Amino acid sequence: MTRFCVISRDYEHHVPREHNPDVVSSTSIRRGLASLGNQTFQDFNVVICHDGPKEKTYEQEGIDFKELGIEPHIINTEERFGVWGHHSADLAMRYAYENDLGDYYIHHNIDNEFFPEAFQIISNAIKTYNIDVIIFGIYHWRMYKGNAMEINFTGIPPERGHIDSMQLVAHKSIWEQVGFWNSKEEESDGIIYEDICKRFSYHHIPIVLGHNF
Repeated sequence: MTRFCVISRDYEHHVPREHNPDVVSSTSIRRGLASLGNQTFQDFNVVICHDGPKEKTYEQEGIDFKELGIEPHIINTEERFGVWGHHSADLAMRYAYENDLGDYYIHHNIDNEFFPEAFQIISNAIKTYNIDVIIFGIYHWRMYKGNAMEINFTGIPPERGHIDSMQLVAHKSIWEQVGFWNSKEEESDGIIYEDICKRFSYHHIPIVLGHNF
């Protein structure tokens, strides 16, 4: 079995708590977390890092983790860092590493949605190709002239502007070698992933495994 740890970033004043089912590009924390609980491959832990103190607990917000099928570890930072959630990603990965919560880390803005077979497909690729870095495709929703557009992000080439934080899965030993989430720039996912893919071999899964809203 391939044990994952999902590194999930949240900020209650930015991420919608409920989605509008009549709007195809609408997202929410509930939709994102439900996509984790609905995975066919269930050998994973979840670490949620909230950027800053929460005004309400998740329970007070009506988030029932048991109902969503997950039992997350929750971290709330003492202050709001901003920087696009990159501090949260770094803190959550270090927590996962120190507490041995998974062998491979999957990044997840808390309203991102993974398709039900995503983790199984990633696990199969790791075993089949005996490799420690995986890249896969997603649908990325972006605003263009006031309209939401769905863009197919393949993750190739793995560099800034072409890859999103949720599109790369790597072994914890690789994250330790690169200093975990070592950049706090706006496009840090592209910066870090480009460095990882230059230093380590990777396998690309040429199919879409989720949505970034």
